[in-house]
Amino acid sequence: MDSEYSFERVQQLLDEGMNEEAENMLMALQTDPDKGRWHYLMSKVYMNKGWLEYANENAGKAVEYDPENSEYTSYLDSINLTRKQEDKKSMPKRAVGCCADGLNCIKCCSSCSDCLGGLA
Repeated sequence: MDSEYSFERVQQLLDEGMNEEAENMLMALQTDPDKGRWHYLMSKVYMNKGWLEYANENAGKAVEYDPENSEYTSYLDSINLTRKQEDKKSMPKRAVGCCADGLNCIKCCSSCSDCLGGLA
């Protein structure tokens, strides 16, 4: 294999913002015996694309291959924190007042906007 194809070079490409080049190089390194490193770096590629699920999956595999590697476990933890924050952002706003109890707004409020805090 060409000496320019290495995990160190992939990391350098990622640091330089060259995500596509890093991904292409990783594909060429797919048969490398260091599966943990491969999945860790592929996870970074996916994070750069905004693909949290794939990033999480690959970070998890990196930890499975090398559970003692604190770099991998810390990275997986950071992805999980990011996922939780994204989940909170995408949660719908909750109703307040009588509607929060599952009651029909028309029966208990003068308008739905009273229950929904202006969301209706």
